Amino acid sequence: MNKAKLGLIILALVAVPNALATKTDFYAGIPVKAITNEHGYMLVDMRTNQTILYFNHTAINENLDGKPSITKDEAIEMAEELCGEAYTLVRVTENPYDYDIQFERRVNGIAVFGEDCYVVVNRMTGKIAAYRKIPVEEVKVEQVVKLKKEEVLKIAKARDAKLYIVPGFGVVWFTDGDAVDAVSGKIVSDEMKRIMAEKYKTTVDFGKLEREVWVGEIKSKADSKGIDNDQGAVFRADDEMCKDDIDAAEASMETSYSYWYPWSWDDDADDYDVVSSDSTVNYILGHFEAVYYSGHGNRYCIALGGTGSSSTYCTNDIANNRQTRLFVVSACYAGGNSFGDRLAQNGVGCVIGASGEIADIQYWWGYSACADWAGRFWDWATGNVNVAYQKTAHEARIAANTAVWKKDCNLDSEKGYCNIYI
Repeated sequence: MNKAKLGLIILALVAVPNALATKTDFYAGIPVKAITNEHGYMLVDMRTNQTILYFNHTAINENLDGKPSITKDEAIEMAEELCGEAYTLVRVTENPYDYDIQFERRVNGIAVFGEDCYVVVNRMTGKIAAYRKIPVEEVKVEQVVKLKKEEVLKIAKARDAKLYIVPGFGVVWFTDGDAVDAVSGKIVSDEMKRIMAEKYKTTVDFGKLEREVWVGEIKSKADSKGIDNDQGAVFRADDEMCKDDIDAAEASMETSYSYWYPWSWDDDADDYDVVSSDSTVNYILGHFEAVYYSGHGNRYCIALGGTGSSSTYCTNDIANNRQTRLFVVSACYAGGNSFGDRLAQNGVGCVIGASGEIADIQYWWGYSACADWAGRFWDWATGNVNVAYQKTAHEARIAANTAVWKKDCNLDSEKGYCNIYI
């Protein structure tokens, strides 16, 4: 594809004379200038004047009732041209309305922390609707790895670990308990906490950006809510790392619409906490409008009762005629494969989940990627005071994926009909 044409596809809807520049903020440690207009917002790297984040609600929602005009291979080609040679394609998910495409930068096969390129292409129009492109940093550390994952799990007494290059520091295993130097085996959590706070500082207020976009078409769309039965529910597997995820989702469901309208989407969303039986899950999916689950899964099941438990809720356990309009499944594989398909077949209106692995491993430095994602998604889906206006489930997923630059817990898959307001 011609680069000039690609640029027009991206910029024609955003870079207009009436755009409003805001004060300098930081996003993943990058000093940025925010620009907004009636179509959305973008973050521009003040050092290079390059756009590193772009969210265009017009392009996201354009012609969703139409027919696809672009193939998956064509979408990948567009994304590769936008991202550049520094990034390696990790996955592409074909959803009813979009192609959700993820790249990451790797050096000698090891991922560089934070350096990724995320692209959403509207299937119906072929336009790039959103993207995040974190610029690469020169890697001056040796990519030496002396410890295997199994050794690290013993050192940190952890269940999972992921290897990263942290520019300016070295190669580190991030686990759900600690950070471990991949060469020495030393636990470096305290040092990494300081590095993360300074190096990857983020101060951008996406709700503020959207309040600047509160005009015309968006306002009229936000007034067109769904059934809104005020029925929210959250539940999880018996894993303490999932507790803050469902807490964040519940808090968002219960947050006031605005300072002028103090009521919320659901003043008292039901927190089922740890669920251990199929019948309870079927009850939840039969009685609540919007539901969030955080835990573990595979292509056919989600875990009930913890990692070591044999209790599961699988495709064959899903009762017919479920009534939930939106079910968000924060678990590896489940929402984006056969389990999600069966949920949609058995009555769940929209299923949002992951087609592959997700992780919540930054727990040791006071940050949970899954809780961050859950809070943002349900803010947008309910339209509470934090985000200024309500999005469809489809758009809320893209907004959360784009905003949360720590990508380990982003959900890439949609099943059923997700162009809905709850």
